[in-house]
Amino acid sequence: MEASSAALPYRSSTRTASSSFTPSAPLASRPYTYSSPGSALNQSEDPVVIEIGTRYLRAGFANESAPRCSIPYTEDLWRRVGDRAVDAGQRRGSMLPQKPGAIVEERVVKKKSTRRSRGELWQFDLRMIDTGLVEDVVERAVREAYNSYLLVDSKSRKVVLPVPPLLPTYLVTAITNTIFKHFQPTTIIYFSAPTLCTVSAGLRSALIVDIGWHETVISPIYELRAISGLVGACGRSKRAGKLLRKKTGQALESLLAEKGIEGTKIREDFLEDLIARVLWCENHTMHKKEREEQKRLLALKSEGKSFSPPSSKPVFSTAGSATMLIPIATTDSLKPLSINIPLSILSTPIETAFFGATSYSQSSYFDEDEPDEDDLSIPHLIYQSLLACPIDVRATCLSRIVIVGGPSNIPGLKKRIIDEFRELVEERGGWSNIKPSKKFDSRRKQPSPVPEPAILPPSPLPPTPRIHTTSSTDDEDGADEKPLPASRPQSPSELDDPMENLELFTNRDRSRKYLELEEKENLKPKYPPGMIRGVNSLGTWAGASILAGARVKGILEVDREKFLSNVSSGGTGFPSNTLF
Repeated sequence: MEASSAALPYRSSTRTASSSFTPSAPLASRPYTYSSPGSALNQSEDPVVIEIGTRYLRAGFANESAPRCSIPYTEDLWRRVGDRAVDAGQRRGSMLPQKPGAIVEERVVKKKSTRRSRGELWQFDLRMIDTGLVEDVVERAVREAYNSYLLVDSKSRKVVLPVPPLLPTYLVTAITNTIFKHFQPTTIIYFSAPTLCTVSAGLRSALIVDIGWHETVISPIYELRAISGLVGACGRSKRAGKLLRKKTGQALESLLAEKGIEGTKIREDFLEDLIARVLWCENHTMHKKEREEQKRLLALKSEGKSFSPPSSKPVFSTAGSATMLIPIATTDSLKPLSINIPLSILSTPIETAFFGATSYSQSSYFDEDEPDEDDLSIPHLIYQSLLACPIDVRATCLSRIVIVGGPSNIPGLKKRIIDEFRELVEERGGWSNIKPSKKFDSRRKQPSPVPEPAILPPSPLPPTPRIHTTSSTDDEDGADEKPLPASRPQSPSELDDPMENLELFTNRDRSRKYLELEEKENLKPKYPPGMIRGVNSLGTWAGASILAGARVKGILEVDREKFLSNVSSGGTGFPSNTLF
């Protein structure tokens, strides 16, 4: 009995004690936990939605409201095997430890590539792209998303890939080839990014204004389909996030030069943080006053009168003379410079990047970040894009303008674009390529003369009817006719239904009656056609999550085996008539 009561060696394990065992990870939920085992056979796993942008990668699962991760293309993703790790401290790129107090020699550090320093995955100039480097960065970013955030097997789930507008097929093939080779999903489903923005806004037709990193592209969408030949045809510009960051750096460097700090360059990561935190857009009313003041000064200059030259700072601003103490990080020193910056200065990069005139001239050097000499502002691009659309598409998209992209989240920018566009339509007097002259505009604004009601000639009276009576005494003489008293014609006010006699009403009265009938029957829509209105959207990734969760077919579905066999034979892997 004593031997049987002795504790066996394997009984002393802590895993057998129910009170002391705690699972290190939550148990995976099974599909048949709350349902019958037979129903699990018909269930399918949600696909993975991966949005590969120019500077960020977002990944998550379908039927979710937001991505699980947003991975920037940092220096760690760009570094290859054998590259020397560069320290940002006192060692100046040397991997050897430095003794305290030792004098470090100044070395000429090789300048990084532009794309690597800016964190850009690609450029639209394919001559400057290293395809192997792009594939390596995509593979590392997607692997980090799977291993650190998604935590699923990449072979068991389909991949949904939103495609930006006007992205070269060469880059789409490189990205697809990387995902198929390294992660081996069964299928990749492609969706158009403007269509996904329309779905996430709760619409079927819209005008998508995508303010991206390299350029701004305007795409008209009608019934969840892009209008063929109009995506970016009349609305494509370099007024985008890259130009905004450049103008922000120039504004701060000029402010430092005014304070006596010249020759300093501001760090790019600091500019990104500054744009996301404190940059703002001035409203349309203040900007209109500013333009009127500039016109007045130009008129005084043309007349030869004395006037004070216009200042670089805005005269009319909502912020007034308020300032903010901001530490500015420069490339010359490790310690940031704390400077009081007027809030009105923080709105000038938006004006010059998206609304102002272009600064490029033939005498200056060529800069790829600057827009062309004849480049239009974003409100003008919206006007030109709608002008090129068919009239039914224009009437539908006019009240459904959706502005998306990273810079669109700057406070006040969306409202400013809509207000500028509304004023432009009023100035043009409608939809025409030719701007009306001042004489025509003054004539158009004059009230049209009201036509006098037409005086109709009196209509002849009908013949007087007679009553035939038969005499009892003399039947052969026939009937005795007695004329009725003539009645006067009734006035329109005495008629039971005034609309029966339409000749007595003018066109103005007819339209008034029609409007009264519409108001009475409540037939007027909430937003009549021709009303300019902006609509908010949840973005590209949310639209892809909605359509992937609803099992909607994309514009293209590519199988892994067919794609790899086509690429190995020298093809692109896609059908020849594919339009992303």
